[in-house]
Amino acid sequence: LFHLSPVLADEHPLKPRAAYVLALGARYLLRNLPLAEKLLAEALVLMDGSPAAGLLLASGLGYSTLLQYSEVLLQQEKTKYGILSYYACASTLRLQHHRTKHFEILSRTASTAATQHHTKKAICYYRDLLESYVAQKKTNEIVYVSEKIGEMYSDLGKFQHAISYLLTAIGTLPQESRDERCQKLLFKVAQVYLKSYDVDKGIKILQYMASNLTNDRRAECLKILASVYCKEQKYIECEECLGILESEQRATTERS
Repeated sequence: LFHLSPVLADEHPLKPRAAYVLALGARYLLRNLPLAEKLLAEALVLMDGSPAAGLLLASGLGYSTLLQYSEVLLQQEKTKYGILSYYACASTLRLQHHRTKHFEILSRTASTAATQHHTKKAICYYRDLLESYVAQKKTNEIVYVSEKIGEMYSDLGKFQHAISYLLTAIGTLPQESRDERCQKLLFKVAQVYLKSYDVDKGIKILQYMASNLTNDRRAECLKILASVYCKEQKYIECEECLGILESEQRATTERS
């Protein structure tokens, strides 16, 4: 192939495939990432310039080339372009109606963007993923992605958006797993309210949780309430929370 590729005309149908195979050799055998990147980019350019460009880019070869290109870019810390290539790969799978693989690559695109602190891009990709999950009525996935989007909006300081997505997650929870997961999500809603300086709403949620729980999260709620009351100079309420905590810790120690 190293001898064959240069003599093939650019419009030759084997040329993109030859460039792709050479790129695999460069990546896995030669361990030469810059060369692999160059060859994969050449394969994509050749496919795009082909008379059958749409068919080639939407084919298995197009998908595999984009996936390899994404991974090679990310390995070289070319994060921005690696993420964009991942998204193009996911779009190709959507055109092919490969739903499962499309969800997988789109999820990988979103999580990579989030991990690399491209938060706004990650939100866009997660929202795209959420739209697909809603259309497929994938309940657990809707809850997970809504929670992720809520957390990222909170990190950006867009608290109303954050609360909206967290409440969507709560409202979508399956009945059989509602209690524990609802507690976790409700706790996050309370924390967002506290971060947004809508302290009273945050306090009300924590009070409700502390009154209705008997697990470790109750102690966590009481600790946060005590801290919030102290900041708000509500020292009587702060002492009450600390007193309850001390009493419950003493009772736990005596039982053990």
